[in-house]
Amino acid sequence: WFPRRLVHVEGPYTGRPFVLAEWQQDWVRALAGWRVKGNEDVARYRRAFLAVPRSNGKSMLAAGLGVRVLVGEHIPSAQIIGAATDRKAAGQIYGYVSAMVKSNEALYARLKPVDSQKELRGRKSNRLYRVVSAEAKRAHAYHPNWVILDEAHTQPNRRLYDVLNTSQRTLISPMMMCISTAGFDRDSLCWDLWARALEACGDRTIAPA
Repeated sequence: WFPRRLVHVEGPYTGRPFVLAEWQQDWVRALAGWRVKGNEDVARYRRAFLAVPRSNGKSMLAAGLGVRVLVGEHIPSAQIIGAATDRKAAGQIYGYVSAMVKSNEALYARLKPVDSQKELRGRKSNRLYRVVSAEAKRAHAYHPNWVILDEAHTQPNRRLYDVLNTSQRTLISPMMMCISTAGFDRDSLCWDLWARALEACGDRTIAPA
């Protein structure tokens, strides 16, 4: 789906089909492919934590997944929140999402980018991609099917994460996807997410903070 519908919108491969690297394929298979047996509308995973060094395409991958969710059939009225410490940072992934949609005629026919508000809206549906930040009080008003929390290591506290996390509790198949580069503060949200991810994978050497 990625190379058929999406192109790179930044860097040396701009304009070329978005062919996933091997590690990206594994990530997409896990989040988009695994379903609950007997109910393909329910994803196996509800939480994900992706930590890779800078300039490895994690933000563009997150943007591509966001587009796929917006036009996918599993969530007819998908609502996605793109979140970060501030609105400018949260808008980075939105910029990729918007550019990907504009570069594909079929996607653009279904989704309308509103760049002034950093939103994508379904042209004939209730599908929505919206940006919020740690300083935004309106995060309490949403019930997003997907949350993409960018640069988790820069979050000053867990308030935004907790608000968005609890807003998904009544949903059937939500996803809280946190992405980050390395950080240094062990008394932080990012450290806790990393430690819990290791523990979930069977690594007991690091206990959650």
